[in-house]
Amino acid sequence: MKRNVIQVVVSVMLILSVTGLFMSCNNGSDNPAGTNDDDEKSTLTGKFAFVSWDDGDPEIYVMKADGSNLQKLTDNTIFDVEPAWSPDGTRIVFYSYGYHMPYEIYVMNADGSNLKQITHDPADDSIGEDWPSWSPDGTKIIFESYRDAATEDNGTTIINCNIYVANADGSGGDARLTGHKFFDGEPVWSPNGNKVAFVHAQIDTVNALYYSSGYQIWVMNIDGTGWDELTTVGANNLRPKWSPDGSKILYDSDEGIATIDLDKNYTLLLNYGNNPCWSPDGSKIVFDAANDVYVMDADGKNVKQVEFPIGARQVVWAN
Repeated sequence: MKRNVIQVVVSVMLILSVTGLFMSCNNGSDNPAGTNDDDEKSTLTGKFAFVSWDDGDPEIYVMKADGSNLQKLTDNTIFDVEPAWSPDGTRIVFYSYGYHMPYEIYVMNADGSNLKQITHDPADDSIGEDWPSWSPDGTKIIFESYRDAATEDNGTTIINCNIYVANADGSGGDARLTGHKFFDGEPVWSPNGNKVAFVHAQIDTVNALYYSSGYQIWVMNIDGTGWDELTTVGANNLRPKWSPDGSKILYDSDEGIATIDLDKNYTLLLNYGNNPCWSPDGSKIVFDAANDVYVMDADGKNVKQVEFPIGARQVVWAN
């Protein structure tokens, strides 16, 4: 099922967030109808980074897109999730957290070496950073942070989340990009570096009390100005990803996997699946559903299951 709106208790929110990453978002539809083509993985080029629970907790792996050269990059008892390739494919940023430890963002080389902590959240260790994304030049990381939740009470039980930017080498401090109350998160940098797509909580009032009725995808300039709401239909529009040419945004919708352009033209590609990601050339989309991984053409056609040597979620693609 789709991830519900932000919960009122931080611990519940985090549990649901993790669960939502690894569960199918079928919305009651049948299992994926794509074919299981044994030759599909051999026709794919580039490399995948992904998350697998096969050793009991989520770890990050990489392999060639043809299914060869599987490598385990993280190996610990904490959660390592949400990998994203650097633009040149040499590094991976990800989010790591565990019981009574800081929730922070890390960068490592594509072989798992040179691990470096990027964020240093001054807030309580029960909440932290999430959903990192690279700048096009590979020098900065944009991410969501709950560090202001305790100090900026918005008068409700909805938790504040804002968007921050940090240097990809871990130097300097973290710069805050948004200042709204409630939730701004899941940011992704546009390919030209000028804009950010992100998720903003849709806030309504009942009897003068605030509540969140869902999430919509917005874009803004990289300096935080020029907000423009792209999606207006559905309660949970999540996980935006720019196409390599910057013309469309791919995302999870209530209806399934969809795209929308900056002129707000909406296209539903599939009525199932989650965690969609573009291929490096924008011609294909990889996604997970019903505990399997699939690839389809960018127009939603030619859906095929891709065999993975281990369980996989949150697959991201690089050259």
